Amino acid sequence: MRGSADAYGTVARLFHWSTALLLSITFLLALVLATMDQMRPRVLPWHRSIGLFVLFVTILRLMWRTFDQHPAQQSNLVFGRAATGLHRTLYLGLVIVPLFGWLFTNARGRSVSVIGWVLPKLMVKDEYYARLTIAAHEYLAFGLLALAVLHIAAAGWHRFVLGDNTGSRMGLSLFRKDLV
Repeated sequence: MRGSADAYGTVARLFHWSTALLLSITFLLALVLATMDQMRPRVLPWHRSIGLFVLFVTILRLMWRTFDQHPAQQSNLVFGRAATGLHRTLYLGLVIVPLFGWLFTNARGRSVSVIGWVLPKLMVKDEYYARLTIAAHEYLAFGLLALAVLHIAAAGWHRFVLGDNTGSRMGLSLFRKDLV
């Protein structure tokens, strides 16, 4: 369940891969929202709910991370700092992007609910803030997507260029050296 000096634990892996799955679904739903107006009424509630699940999973993940042991960076100082910065920025994005979506929904005068549970309003109805928050939500989401792609590329770099086991610490067997 818990992590060690060599690998992340089962709980951390579950948080990591569920975040990856939820984020992928949220981005796919956003793509549908942007390209198929007729699907908007059916897709938007799912996009909102899954986006908020990303927020809640990230909060739980950060709480778990403070108490769980996790492997140290395996690369040199520059790459280690870059990896730490990338991870911290990813976590920040995983909190901020859903929050701006929540703020936007409230600024449009709507409540946000997840599986029937109505969340508190963070903002009163205001068209100016609605335009501002949706712009922030969309731009920051593109930034989060870029960071996720960079994160995946870094895992590939570690496996296929550096030839180390960094990716296997998160449980992805494709990244284990002994399987190739």
